[in-house]
Parts: sequence; C-alpha cells; structure tokens
Amino acid sequence: MNSRQTAYLISRLRIILLYLMLMPWIVVSCSPVQRNSQGPLPAASGQMIVVISESFDSSAARLYCYERENDEDSWKPYAMPVTAIVGKKGMGWGRGLHTLEVVKGPIKREGDGKSPAGVFSLSTAFGFAEPDEMTALKLPYLHIREMVECVDDPSLDHYNTIVHREQVERVDWQSSERMWRAKTWYDQGVVVDHNRHPGEPHAGSCIFLHNWVNPRDSTSGCTALDPDHMRNIMYWLDSTQYPVLVQLPEEVYVRVKEEWELPDLATVTPEQGRNKQPQPDKRSKQTLETWIGMDFRAVGNEPGWILELSARDSILFATDYGRRTFRFETPQPEADPESGKTLYRLNQGGETFMVIIEHRPCQDSMSGQTFEFQVTVILNEQTWTGCGKALRE
Repeated sequence: MNSRQTAYLISRLRIILLYLMLMPWIVVSCSPVQRNSQGPLPAASGQMIVVISESFDSSAARLYCYERENDEDSWKPYAMPVTAIVGKKGMGWGRGLHTLEVVKGPIKREGDGKSPAGVFSLSTAFGFAEPDEMTALKLPYLHIREMVECVDDPSLDHYNTIVHREQVERVDWQSSERMWRAKTWYDQGVVVDHNRHPGEPHAGSCIFLHNWVNPRDSTSGCTALDPDHMRNIMYWLDSTQYPVLVQLPEEVYVRVKEEWELPDLATVTPEQGRNKQPQPDKRSKQTLETWIGMDFRAVGNEPGWILELSARDSILFATDYGRRTFRFETPQPEADPESGKTLYRLNQGGETFMVIIEHRPCQDSMSGQTFEFQVTVILNEQTWTGCGKALRE
C-alpha cells in the first residue's frame, strides 16, 4: 500500500468515525418529541385552587385551596373546602396550561354553558371598588366601571378581552358582556386565563371566578361561590406565587392525579387547613350600599335575579346570571297608602315593565334573611318575586 492509498484510507476512516459520532444525534432529531412528564402545573406555582364537580354534566362543585413553599414541597390545604357552582351545563375541556391532544370528554365552546376543565393561570382580580380601596390585594386589580365590557364576539380581534368601549379605536363587536351591569356577580372576582395567548375563535370567552347571588344560582361558564369565600380567595392569591386553577370532574381528577402531581382530596380538618375567616371588606357599609347611587335593591331566586332602583336615574333589572339585563328610566311612583304598595310601571322600547314594592316582611327562600319589603317584578308576561331593602334613610 503506497502513501496515497494510506492517506485515502485514513480519510475514509475519519469520515466513518465522524458519522458514528453524529449518528445518535441524528436519530434523536428524527424521533418524536418527548412530552414533559411533570404535567401541566408550573414548577414555580405556590398556590392552587382545585374545583371538583361530580361529572362533566354536573354544575355542583367543591372548591379547595392549596399552597406549597416550592416545587419540592407537597401541597398543603390552605382552608376548609367550600361549596361552588360551575357552568349550568357542567364542564368541557378548555384551553389552558394542559394539552388537549389526549383528553377525553366534551370540549368547551362559546355559548355552550360549560365551564372550562383543565389547568389555568389566575392573573388578575377585578371589582367595582375603587383601586385605592383594594391596595391590600396581591394581584393586579382591574376596576370595573361603566362601559367596561368583556367581548364574546368570536369574529373579532377583541374576542375574550376586557375593554372599555370608549377607549378602543372602534367598537365593532356585535356581542359582549357588559360587566358593570352584573352588580352582585362582578362586585369582586378573578380572571381565569382560559383560551388566551393566543385565543382561538369560538373556544369560549370571559371566564371568571366570582360571587354568586345564592347557592341555587347558575352561570354560563364561570365558577361562582359565596361572596365571603370569594373575598377570602382574592386577598389570599399572590401573583408572585403564580397561582393556578385546576378544574376537573372527580373521575378525571382521580385519573390524572399522579401524573399531574395533584394533592389528595381527602377531607380537610380545621387542624390541617388554616380555617381562615373571610377577609373584612375594606369598604365601609355606606360605600357598599350606596356607591352606585342606588336607593333600593331587591333580589330573588329560581332563577336568580337582582333589581337596583335609583329614584333620580334608572331601574336596572338583571336575570339569567346577568346575561339578560334591562335598564329603564325611572317613572314616577304610584303610592297606595292603604295597601302599603308602591308601583313603578312603564312601556319603553316595546317592553312592558312593572315593579311592585309592598311594605311587609319578606323572608329570602335561600338565606332565611328577613327583609322589610316584598317585591314583584313583571316584564312583559313573565313574573319574578323576591325581597328588597332601602339603601338610603
């Protein structure tokens, strides 16, 4: 073998050796991408709300709160579990921190009445209180005031965003949730980051944790609970802890518990949890009752509704979880001293509307609380009854 043949052989051996060295990397680069085995929970998350329903079709739920020091620590109960409600049609898989490629069950769609199932970040608190009254919060705070809306029109760029209609370049949506009108439900709440970054049209919008009127209330996709518990959660959540919501039917929770490293849902005793009392509302009683300028408020059940009356301005009537809202100019009242009744009635925009306020004790069918007035609302041919109170002396 001459020197030229030797050099050629050496160069070939170098090429073969280089190929053998690179071959493992080539094989890996052509293999399927390996899924993260740690599940959808962020390692940095130190706070978790768990909402469990009986099935995909059930709206009754239980809400648990957990916290941990770091991702090596186990989840510990923060407080006793409480009753909650999810969408009136149950749950459907939403778009969040989990993957939708391997899930089984219904998929959340716009207008389906389902709450999103899965894992979601919790980024922002909101409410009607002025920002300087909510400085104790540890989440960013969105002040809900007049003209603030959540857009649920799937055809537009504003879909699934909260906007002030007077602060956008063009109001081109055909459908939105006018948040300032849902006085009781949106008095306080937290935004659930479902179908965001980026959002997909028709996948569902405007999902929140918020107040209920009573335990028999219903929602179109949000999760609702007692206002005292909602307030407690708002003040507990801390953006530096990357809080998340895990919302699942019980059977699904049991199935993914180990893979997602979720806590046991065994009964939590007061000794295990902190048994926290509701945080005091930072607003004064006078502010709570009169900040919106109302003179009279009434509520009722089955279905839940609320009426707010301003003698100088208008009457707001909201039912069906605030999805159906009506505002009328306040007419002159018609008082009947003998029966103790006061009537407000009018015809406006093709709607026939009447409010009958009767001065006699009224007991709320859910809370058992006694009010000073019995109230009947008649809109066209539908009637609602409930209890009310004056907000001004």
